[in-house]
Amino acid sequence: MALFTAAMHGVAVADPVVRAEWISGDCPKGLPLITQETPQKFAGLLAGVVAVIVPKLVSGGVDLAAKSLQAAGADRPNALSARTSQDFYNYLRERKITLRSKCLIVVEADSFDATPVAAEPHTWRPLASHVGSYQNPRMIFMAAVDTAPEGKLFRLVPAYFEIMDWRERSFWNNDRRDYTFAVTLSVIGQTTNFASVSMTLKGVEKREKAYGLADALMNEAATDFVPLPPLSAEGTKYVNNVELAWATKDRAASVLDEKVKYDVEALERASGKLPPPIPDLYVNPYLTELDKYCDAVRAANFDIAESKWEVPAICTWKVDQQLEVVTKSKKAVERNAVWLGWAEEVCWPDPAVRTKNLATPKADGYECTPPTTIKNESKAHTRVAGLITVTEFRPGSKTAKLLGDALAASAADVSKVIASKVPPLSQEARDTANTSDRARDQAVLSADFEVQIAEAELAELDSAALASKVTAARMKRQAAWYAANNAYRAAGRNPPYPEAPS
Repeated sequence: MALFTAAMHGVAVADPVVRAEWISGDCPKGLPLITQETPQKFAGLLAGVVAVIVPKLVSGGVDLAAKSLQAAGADRPNALSARTSQDFYNYLRERKITLRSKCLIVVEADSFDATPVAAEPHTWRPLASHVGSYQNPRMIFMAAVDTAPEGKLFRLVPAYFEIMDWRERSFWNNDRRDYTFAVTLSVIGQTTNFASVSMTLKGVEKREKAYGLADALMNEAATDFVPLPPLSAEGTKYVNNVELAWATKDRAASVLDEKVKYDVEALERASGKLPPPIPDLYVNPYLTELDKYCDAVRAANFDIAESKWEVPAICTWKVDQQLEVVTKSKKAVERNAVWLGWAEEVCWPDPAVRTKNLATPKADGYECTPPTTIKNESKAHTRVAGLITVTEFRPGSKTAKLLGDALAASAADVSKVIASKVPPLSQEARDTANTSDRARDQAVLSADFEVQIAEAELAELDSAALASKVTAARMKRQAAWYAANNAYRAAGRNPPYPEAPS
């Protein structure tokens, strides 16, 4: 059982690599189905394998089998990370801030050495050159950036998930996994993260059809809304420069818009579509009584500290009335020929364009031609650094844990029961009285587990581990291989492990 467990448990053959990238378009839909490798079915082999191996454990390996089974019964996380660096926004010359990072694509593959081609059905791959160059993909995940109506918040919504191969394989639980995609974002140049979210997909199965928005596990994994990234210093400077370039154009457009509004209002009043203006309120006897009231208020405040004066808003009517008079005078000046001529020329420097626009007055506002000082292309800004961690959780096997706990609880009694139930090899095992043979068998078993431990320690090192730690782990694995091969030779069996370093 121990040798069986050791053989069936372990990471996938090749070391996978995870890459992540933001693209400016919507998350692609309808990605092609990938031909999957049919998973091996071990269930039918279990009885025969156990019948062969169990008698060799009776001599003293039950405790080691129990530990391995208990380990198979525990949830095992396997995390890989990728970093991104991308401008999050575009600022258009039309003075609109748009999202440049609209979709997060995460790919796990054996390598990223291919050249993306714009051929069906992978038309999105050239748009994402960093992740689109994958070879032998294991997993493809996409999450769309969904903004809140008020435009200050966003969330990530899983849009596509395809699994071709597990990162870590296990005999005890090979049909289902949980995946967590943790995303932490910060604006480059700032010391704090502005967003940290995670998406968890529970009960993922390898299947022919990819997961999409219609699948419950995708809908349930959408993140909460978090703040959009604040504009970077570079982005703020660019936006301010664009606004400054548009300032004169804005003034010209407002002059033209007010002229159209004034003319339309006059025509509608004359035709009866609008009611006549409200009569002047400040006339006698109301004006006389209002002045008396406001004089009484000022008298009441005479003996009170100025900071505690209470002046009703109605007593500011003279100021409000004067402001209204000034505003009307200003608008009247802006409607004269000099001002209108200036506004028309500033708004449309090209005479032909000017004539065309003036021929069709727009009650909803004129649009001036963009300033010549602004470049035609949009400006990408606010670079955001991201850390994306993809964790594959292999759920623990309840059966393996149950067997492991039972073996650990009464190793000696279980050994006797197993030996008595496996004929004829159990009889052969009981008849093996040679102490040296049992010692050699035990040495092989122990050596196998030392190899398993060394390989697991090497596999658990993440991509950011120090080179010295990786080298030390490889040396430990090689030493375990050498020791195990020697144990096999001493037992008269062929050594199974590599002799050359790898």
